[in-house]
Amino acid sequence: QNPVWDPTAREWRLDAKPAPSRVDYSDSQQAQAIALFLERQTDVQYVDAWLSMLDEQASPIEAYVKGVRDLIGQLMGPQAGEEKRKKHNMIGNDTRWLFVGVGTTIPLLTAARYLPTAEIIANTAHRAFYIADLALATAALNGIRKDQIRWIHRPSHELAVVDPDGEDINNLTGKVDCIVLDYELFDPGLLGKGVLAKINHAKRKLLTSSHMMMPMGAS
Repeated sequence: QNPVWDPTAREWRLDAKPAPSRVDYSDSQQAQAIALFLERQTDVQYVDAWLSMLDEQASPIEAYVKGVRDLIGQLMGPQAGEEKRKKHNMIGNDTRWLFVGVGTTIPLLTAARYLPTAEIIANTAHRAFYIADLALATAALNGIRKDQIRWIHRPSHELAVVDPDGEDINNLTGKVDCIVLDYELFDPGLLGKGVLAKINHAKRKLLTSSHMMMPMGAS
């Protein structure tokens, strides 16, 4: 605090500025620039983690891709060395798929590649927009058409079956037959990230009675 002469009031006053934390910078260009910088830093960190995931977690990604291809094989026709297709109640080429969490998008792109006519729904399971932006960009760069995958950007616990003619266009319009839970929803202890709540929510509100889930088990 420094004394300052006020020529209007003709008196000395203390130059008492509020602490920086008490100043409202919400409308300033500096605040907007800082917010944009932090957002871009978050984007960069996410992409860096995403690329590291491709390298460091290649085994679970490969296992998921193999699992998706195995499900498709079961639904669409016999596997190598089998005489007939495995029995399931849903019809293979019009099965409705839901991917909860997109991760590296590789399992999702695998389903879109082998099931070009199926209804595939991708739920980002996040609120951050940069996750959805990166997933959309990755799908576009891999030749996925807009009509092949329907994207729903919201946390998975907010998913619900809603009226297709209603106002909520960012949600499901019918129950799904196959659900794929991204491997990022699991931790080394399997259940530490609260995946059981997501499974219960899906079973109660999102899945048909004859649904299939991936993964089906763990040990």
